[in-house]
Amino acid sequence: MDPINLLAAINLFVNMSANYSAAKTGIKVSLTKAVEKPKTYLQKLPPNVSAFVLILVIAGIFNVGTLSEEIKSEYFYIRIIGLLLFIVFSWIQVFSFKSLKENYAQEIVILKKHNLVTTGIYKFIRHPQYLSQILSDLGAAVAVMSFIAVPIVLILELPLFILRAKIEEKLLEKHFKNEYSTYKKRSGFFIPFIGWLFMKLKLIFFLLIFVSVIFPQRLLKLDAAIDGKSAKISFLPRKGLNYVSSKELASVVSGNYFYNDNADKIEIKFEKKSIIFTARNQFVIIKDRTNNENEVFQIPVSTLLINKDVFIPLEYSTSFLEKAAQQKLIFDPKNKILSISSSSPSAVKGINSNASGEIVEIKVPQKEAATNSKFDVYGVTVDEKTNGTLVILHSQKKIKKYSTSLMDNKLIVFLTGISVDPSALSKIKSAGLIKSARSKYVSGNIQLEFTLKPGFSTYDASEDIASNDLFISIHNDVLNPPVKDFSEEKDKWKFDVVVIDAGHGGKDPGAIGVTGVKEKDVNLAIALKLGKLIKEKMPDVNVVYTREDDRFIELYKRGKIANEAGGKLFISIHCNSLGNKNRSTRGFEVYLLRPGRTKEAIEIAEFENSVIKLEDNPEKYKQLTDENFILVSMAHSSYMRYSEKFSDVLNSNWGKYVNIPSRGIKQAGFYVLVGASMPGVLVESGFLSNKEDEAILKSSKGQSDIANAIFNSIKSYRIHYEKELEAEVN
Repeated sequence: MDPINLLAAINLFVNMSANYSAAKTGIKVSLTKAVEKPKTYLQKLPPNVSAFVLILVIAGIFNVGTLSEEIKSEYFYIRIIGLLLFIVFSWIQVFSFKSLKENYAQEIVILKKHNLVTTGIYKFIRHPQYLSQILSDLGAAVAVMSFIAVPIVLILELPLFILRAKIEEKLLEKHFKNEYSTYKKRSGFFIPFIGWLFMKLKLIFFLLIFVSVIFPQRLLKLDAAIDGKSAKISFLPRKGLNYVSSKELASVVSGNYFYNDNADKIEIKFEKKSIIFTARNQFVIIKDRTNNENEVFQIPVSTLLINKDVFIPLEYSTSFLEKAAQQKLIFDPKNKILSISSSSPSAVKGINSNASGEIVEIKVPQKEAATNSKFDVYGVTVDEKTNGTLVILHSQKKIKKYSTSLMDNKLIVFLTGISVDPSALSKIKSAGLIKSARSKYVSGNIQLEFTLKPGFSTYDASEDIASNDLFISIHNDVLNPPVKDFSEEKDKWKFDVVVIDAGHGGKDPGAIGVTGVKEKDVNLAIALKLGKLIKEKMPDVNVVYTREDDRFIELYKRGKIANEAGGKLFISIHCNSLGNKNRSTRGFEVYLLRPGRTKEAIEIAEFENSVIKLEDNPEKYKQLTDENFILVSMAHSSYMRYSEKFSDVLNSNWGKYVNIPSRGIKQAGFYVLVGASMPGVLVESGFLSNKEDEAILKSSKGQSDIANAIFNSIKSYRIHYEKELEAEVN
């Protein structure tokens, strides 16, 4: 039986016995010695409703009239709270009955020898028996997840017992007069009970700790069928996805895995490949065991950590497991069945369609093989890239504390509690932006100093997702030209050029609307209206279009046009679409250049980037699928604060001008933004797959409203930009 249901059943049985024992004296007296008994429906109805709730709770204990097991599991801790309410208040009711003794009656009645009880719980509250009845019933209903009992308690039982208590108040006031008036002044109807409850808070706290420890997050089991054999794997449903135990899954598909307790990372090993999942992380690593090369993929959601086990979202992980295991995996989410069958290596050709549009692949450099070194950092690799230099500190131990700084053309890396092999730095030869390297001890810790060559701009340090290594990216001035004397070049940075990019065009129609409207036409119409507004109301600002008519412009050329024009702000205008997936989704979004963080953002970026297939030489973008794309987006960090500012202004202004709701500011990897070396955003004006959005987007008024929203945002942003420019000079 479900552990919470079992505890509820035990408490119910013991509590009913205690209740009868506490109330039996009063029951005998009330049957024969009533002085006054009002005739009202409130005599029988509230107790009968409570009795019906009790029946529903008993049925719920046996999973009758309750929500599904998946929902119960997802709301496990809500059920724990309900169980505690049930236990605490059911026993408070017992103590209430004990306090009443011979004054207890099942009905609203005044007995011959009736005394006004003002001790114990009744010292603070006048109707604890009714309050405890309501809250214990509610707690029990929540604990068993009865979808019938909960609304009955809230909608019917609660108001009925409040009315019953009011009738009882009038009766007691009539018979006890001044004594009751005095009692009423120093007690409360329900609320003062909270003060008493806080006195008992320690008990509730320890009960919560006890139940949480004894019954941690409850897991369900799904069926796994492996070449005719069956097995069970623990899983947890959450937000429409099914997260499975990677340890149990490993035992089913491989039987061989290694779990790192310190990093909460699991490596499932197969004959030729292994797959690595890290808790609370979106990255999946497939390692080739023959050459030690890694492939890194980003999935839309993070994994979970439950009881020292990494739970992985099965819907997004089967394709990777297939690639690593060379086995066929098919998951049926409706029936919770995972089918696994042996397959020849040729049958698995990389990431399958389950990951299409949802996965970002990131290639990382090959890791230097570890030796039996007594040092934590046993090697340093310097790797020259087209857009910067990548320094990798290979470590056997997770580098938890580190800091970086730039001083006198030296990049300083300070490592706390980490030992470094001195010979690792001595092996470094001049490469890329690194001229030389050395180490020294400062306050008992190691400090690495990298002397840099001229031509560097910015740098960034981050932990490698695939190991304990530390990545240091040093960006060259090709992507981010440094300004040596900003004051002399103030005119160069004057806000005088806005580049407007109408997405798609020519042979590339973009998204197609519900009624057949083409995205390329909407984008161009908005772009031209925006340009006209800038020319009329900002005559000192030059407008540059990447296209002014229906023609196809390659993505890299759009960035080139912007750079050659000396643009100070790049705005790429697009429309969104979900095709036939969800026509109810609507809204405006503004995107910044960064690797996508959500499934939806990754899908949108992939759709917008798919235009490269129509170009004559799509191979030119191939380098942006490896770590160079990460370096590019980091290089744009010098413009990012301006891009963020404009996106924030646009997002705030949008609702003032356009009758399309805002879905906020997001981030994704758009190729068109990569090429433009300036602050820039990509605007998704609305969803052509939604009738309401499409009607606005294709109308001249709607296009004018959007152009107005963007123009007024440019005006506000320009004020901020020029203030920042002035501050930099001074």
